[in-house]
Amino acid sequence: GDREESAVIAVRRAAAEQKIAEFMEMPEVYREVNRRELLEYARAIGRGELVETPTTKKMISAIRAHWDRGVPVFLWGHLGAGKPELLRPVSRKYYGEEPEVFSGSEEASAHNIIGKMKLQARETPDEFYARAAEALSHAKALEGVSKNEIADILRLVGPKIIESTFQVGPMIKAIDENKPFIFDEMDEIPREILSRFNDLLTRRVGAAIDVPEDSNRSHVIRDGFKLGGTGNVKSKKYMRKDLDAAQLSRWWSTEVQYLPAEETAKLILASLVDRHGSLQLGETDDIESINNLAKVAAEIQAIFAEKKKDVHGPGGDPARNIGASLEKSVLSIRDLKNIIDAWKASGFKVPSGIGISSEARADESLNWHIYEEFIQKATVPKDRVYLVQLFCRYGFFKAWKADDFGFPELTAKELAA
Repeated sequence: GDREESAVIAVRRAAAEQKIAEFMEMPEVYREVNRRELLEYARAIGRGELVETPTTKKMISAIRAHWDRGVPVFLWGHLGAGKPELLRPVSRKYYGEEPEVFSGSEEASAHNIIGKMKLQARETPDEFYARAAEALSHAKALEGVSKNEIADILRLVGPKIIESTFQVGPMIKAIDENKPFIFDEMDEIPREILSRFNDLLTRRVGAAIDVPEDSNRSHVIRDGFKLGGTGNVKSKKYMRKDLDAAQLSRWWSTEVQYLPAEETAKLILASLVDRHGSLQLGETDDIESINNLAKVAAEIQAIFAEKKKDVHGPGGDPARNIGASLEKSVLSIRDLKNIIDAWKASGFKVPSGIGISSEARADESLNWHIYEEFIQKATVPKDRVYLVQLFCRYGFFKAWKADDFGFPELTAKELAA
């Protein structure tokens, strides 16, 4: 019967999955599969495209599912999670258009977003010359006259020919050109300005938007117009405004998480492969260092986002179960790219004469570029100390002394910790 047939199918499926798992565990198969995946990622990086890791693919699928139905999409998350880096590439790759983007600020106004009326001269230089010449009866009367003198003549002749025109803003431009529009850092925009667009958020394809600033002219929404927005998690790290609940209810919203460490490691490796998929690395243990770099990035991100409590870091208290914190420093994919690009450009070597001890100079060259491109750029002294400690936990800076870092707040005791 059907029950027996279903049982047979289930047994066969389990057996097939077991064989696939055994096949994937074969070293040569695992290497080939990873080589192809890294090569695919590397090509995307080379084209300046978004690398679609498994986590990113799920997010893209969700964005497209809602945009295809005309539902506005709001992505929120912590600094460096890659919110704008999702919406813009999706717009380019899957909807064939570079989106119009408005960057939020406290000074934003509806005119900045929608547009405004302005007075504009409708007279070309030739028309001006002809009108001035006619007023003076003979064109040759202007021969040898300077531009300033011509301007004076025109003021005597009469007012310029001007007209009132609508200077289109990015949102209306996106509607007219049938392309996506993105509010970047939407939580920076004053609430009363955002509420102006509540009605627009519920409009679908075919609806006409009457714009008072454009003499109530109608702008019709077509299928290429999509609405996107990004914002940060509201916390002491981001002095942002609470978004209005009535407006948020009109968006499909979701948190953009940091990538898992294993996906981050593959992105790093992908930036180091050649066109054949072969890794370009210096030492044999560099792959282990890259895996550790991805792990410490995940650790820093979790602590920054307050999703992991580390009672042993600076300011932490095991007795009171208080965790250490990072105020402004997070190791994002962009930061990792800067580190790896600099490391690769140096030929996987430490520059000579960098002013650190000989022991440190003999250490892995990746250490120097982590320090140069990320740690020393941290603006909060406590963050710098904590970052050094976190990297040391994952095997970096083994031969470095406290003085090598050049931070007065980093003592030998803290480095040993």
